[in-house]
Amino acid sequence: MLAQSGDIAPIPGTRRSERVEENVGADAIELSAGQLNRLNDIEPPVVTAAPI
Repeated sequence: MLAQSGDIAPIPGTRRSERVEENVGADAIELSAGQLNRLNDIEPPVVTAAPI
């Protein structure tokens, strides 16, 4: 998300302090252009309504 724009601020929620540390550490991860392209190329799943 942070690679998409400078005006995005994700706010993760958690109940465990270990997860807070993981979430803060994720800010240091930098994806390559190729990795970002692969993520952007993923098609969203198709959702169909269940028959009534």
